[in-house]
Amino acid sequence: MVRRLIGFVKREQRMLARYLFVGGSSFVVKVGAYALLSRILWTGGSRTAENVIALVVAATYNYFLHRFWTFRHQGPAPGSAARYLGVLLAGNGLDALLFYVGHEILGIYDFLVQTFATGFITLFSFLIHHLFTFHSDPWKKREGVRAK
Repeated sequence: MVRRLIGFVKREQRMLARYLFVGGSSFVVKVGAYALLSRILWTGGSRTAENVIALVVAATYNYFLHRFWTFRHQGPAPGSAARYLGVLLAGNGLDALLFYVGHEILGIYDFLVQTFATGFITLFSFLIHHLFTFHSDPWKKREGVRAK
């Protein structure tokens, strides 16, 4: 399994590099949108609401860059926006669960848990986006896959 994962990463290193660039720049967009809202445009507003708005801006940016740059080679992907939203929600839920279990239950240092969770969710999201979210026909039976 690990050997297959390493082979996959080697084959898809350009796409993975694009994926990581989009993720990093999405973070910059989120922080920038939050700073613009909280420090300039809506200084008396709710920080939570400003954070949610910034997250929506960053997620929209992230979706379009992935759709039209990172995964463009996979062709048209009808329904990808809804699948993206599902993966986004699942990834955020999994991230919250990993943090809760790691920090609150197991007592692991919070930044260590965040680092592990971020790495795991990044790999999880990349694979799901590649195989499902931006795939032109995500429900198509794959060649060479055996049912158990």
